[in-house]
Amino acid sequence: MGIARELLGIERRSHPANPSEWLISAFTGGKSYTGKTITEAEALTSTVVYACIKILSENIASLPLHLYKRKENGREKAINHPLYNVMHLMPNSEMTSMIYRETSSQHLVGWGNWYSEKVRNQAGQISELWPLRPDKIEIERKNGTLIYKYLTPNGQTHYLNREQVLHIPGLGFNGIQGYSPIAKAREAIALALATEEFGARFFGNDARPGIVLKHPQTLSPKGQENLRESVEAAHRGLENKHRIMILEEGMDLKEIGIPPEDAQFLETRKFQVEEICRIFNVPLHMVQHTEKTTSWGTGIDQLTRGFVIYTLRPWLIRIEQSLSIQLLSQEEQKVYYFEHNVDGLLRGDSVTRSEFYKNMFMIGGMSINDILEKENEDPIENGDEHFIPLNMQPLSWITSEPPEPQLLGSKAFMSSDRNFEQRAKLPKNRSKIKAQYHRIFVQAAERVINKETLALKRAIKKYLGQRNLKSFKDWMDEFYRDLPGDIKKSFLQVLRSFAEAIQEDTASLVNAEKGLTPELENFIGGYLDRYTARHISSSLGQLRQLIEKTNPSELADVLDERVDEWAETRATKVADREIRQGGEAIASFVILGAGYKLIWRNVGKSCPYCKEFEGRIVEQGGYFVQGNQEIFPEGADAPLPIFSKKKHPPLHDGCDCVVMPA
Repeated sequence: MGIARELLGIERRSHPANPSEWLISAFTGGKSYTGKTITEAEALTSTVVYACIKILSENIASLPLHLYKRKENGREKAINHPLYNVMHLMPNSEMTSMIYRETSSQHLVGWGNWYSEKVRNQAGQISELWPLRPDKIEIERKNGTLIYKYLTPNGQTHYLNREQVLHIPGLGFNGIQGYSPIAKAREAIALALATEEFGARFFGNDARPGIVLKHPQTLSPKGQENLRESVEAAHRGLENKHRIMILEEGMDLKEIGIPPEDAQFLETRKFQVEEICRIFNVPLHMVQHTEKTTSWGTGIDQLTRGFVIYTLRPWLIRIEQSLSIQLLSQEEQKVYYFEHNVDGLLRGDSVTRSEFYKNMFMIGGMSINDILEKENEDPIENGDEHFIPLNMQPLSWITSEPPEPQLLGSKAFMSSDRNFEQRAKLPKNRSKIKAQYHRIFVQAAERVINKETLALKRAIKKYLGQRNLKSFKDWMDEFYRDLPGDIKKSFLQVLRSFAEAIQEDTASLVNAEKGLTPELENFIGGYLDRYTARHISSSLGQLRQLIEKTNPSELADVLDERVDEWAETRATKVADREIRQGGEAIASFVILGAGYKLIWRNVGKSCPYCKEFEGRIVEQGGYFVQGNQEIFPEGADAPLPIFSKKKHPPLHDGCDCVVMPA
């Protein structure tokens, strides 16, 4: 492993016989005009310096750092490359990536240089990186090659060549070694520490300036000492504050020194906070100094963006380029590169992100899974496909207004012009939207059903285990009175997002305005109320039916079995039904709202029942079929009972029919 552990160990102070001026400064600092000697370690006793370095190093280290592989059409994480885990997970056997990069970033932003020892395995690959203290290193050039001299705790010097060291310099004079920001800002930091020390001493002396006791006679040295000791013992320190001083023998008391308000003590302290933040380019609000505003904008979003763009970004690029050049071979650099992921800091609020994702999705720039990845959500099946609006077409295609469809009897014979051919593809697009949202609906249903089944399991065990059926029924009624709130909370945002996608897709058929209108919002709320009622009715209906038909001695086992069945299959069934039901309900609402009639269209594999409805047209307020009747078309094996009125598909379970404008 080399000398890294020795250098990181407990230090015994010793110095080389002839240290360079730079190394002397690193150990002992430089004397400031305030008289204080400022080293990098001493500077950290300033709360502002500590806060600035902590903010920068923590933010740099907390950002995900990935090794990427270039591809013909984009990139991918190079998780199989040996360096991926070194930088992303464990740089060495004692540090996580966060701790290693935080330590090294602290060296970079505070001392001006990031040094690490490269440790290679038997295959010559870099397997570990160990941070090296910047105050223990000196750089020399011999025969055109950089040599790094390390001072160990016992005073010995080790030499490492360029290939053994990862070195990321900050701003510097020669591009090889970075300046220490603390050394360059020694006077500003010293003044901050001096005012802090002055304040501490000021209050330690009861917040009083120096005083002189004037005696009319000449006192011997012994008398002066006795007088001084008696006054200090009686009146010095906070515990003796406001004690009355009695002067005898004609003595007089005079204050000397400048009162703190005259010396602008507080203003000086505030200004030094700003001065130090200016050195590190850290916005004042991040060190809890909020008296003054920033020119980066207003609102936490804009402030964060300003911090990322103007403060973090230069450091991140410096680190990324150095890692790519110094850790990868020249051949690997053509294919691989390091990059931080700052998306988490630049995400913005949910409204801003939603608008961005929607626009990127609509122009085909992002897929559903691209968006889910940005939001740290799991991908969905068939979610990698990119889409573009199908109603967009070249200007050369537009020659005249599309003719109205020809209606004969109850069937619609649509024109075969190019515009209609474009429209005819849209039901497939609606089907794709349904498929993309299926997993999201399943997850929403699972949240409700998991809570429902877990609560039922506990109640069955608690009440029916003791054959207390009445208490179980009372619990059941109370539980299902409260469940609607959970159902709506789980489904509302999912249903709104789904409705917006269906609305935008359907609006292009009828030239309607896209987006969630107040009328559609009300429709969504009503639909969610109806679904909630259906869910509660189904659950209570099944449970009560089992209670009525089951022997009390077997009831607990029978209910347990039904609850297990719900846990396994019900979420998928709910998603299947509500995707079809909700999608066509929303499409119907949009089409009718634009003043069109509805026409029933078969899209998937049509059964005899669905074929019977192909081409049927209804107006606003009409129904494709009345309830409480049976349909027995030619080719069907048995009649299909229709219990409720149908304003739109689906006609039955598994029905893929859709509505279109007629």
